[in-house]
Amino acid sequence: NCKFIFSVFRNTEISHKELLVNLSGWPNNNREWLRRLRINAESIGDVEAVKSFVKEEMLASREHLKKARAAKESYYAKKYEGWDKRLSVYLDSIVNFLDWHLWGHGEHPHRLVFTILGMIALSSAYVFFHNEGVSFDAKLNDLLGIAWVTVVDVSQTFVGVKSTSVDDGLAAILSLARYISLGLFTSVLYKSIARR
Repeated sequence: NCKFIFSVFRNTEISHKELLVNLSGWPNNNREWLRRLRINAESIGDVEAVKSFVKEEMLASREHLKKARAAKESYYAKKYEGWDKRLSVYLDSIVNFLDWHLWGHGEHPHRLVFTILGMIALSSAYVFFHNEGVSFDAKLNDLLGIAWVTVVDVSQTFVGVKSTSVDDGLAAILSLARYISLGLFTSVLYKSIARR
């Protein structure tokens, strides 16, 4: 039951598990405190603590945004009064949602891989239905063959080899997604190397 919420730790070796059981009931303050703890853990090279603090910081951030959207508590109702502040909360919530689900706040690289695979699957479905359409007279083997060729074409376009079956608009979107994915992957890789 210690109250650490406004404490600052610098170059301090302390068990992160003990600190995490003393989180307060205020997610906005927890978020800031966990950020300071993460910086301290990074400064002493405690990789396990950094990961724990990032995870808890993101959970606190989501909880804070959830309470801000609901605005049932007097603090949130007063602080986020007015349409401009409410809009800001909703935009922050969308960014937070996408940041978590698309690449796991940089802590879960497998989410980035799933995002890329999902984008290729959706793009392939678009190309398949836009170019070929579905004919009830076609044989299943023929449709599967066309679907496989479409997936290969979209995958090639994603990695930079232009395909004639992918239109220019989708090719541009896939090209932009490729560069964004490379940037995010580089960030994840840098984080993992820098912590060692």
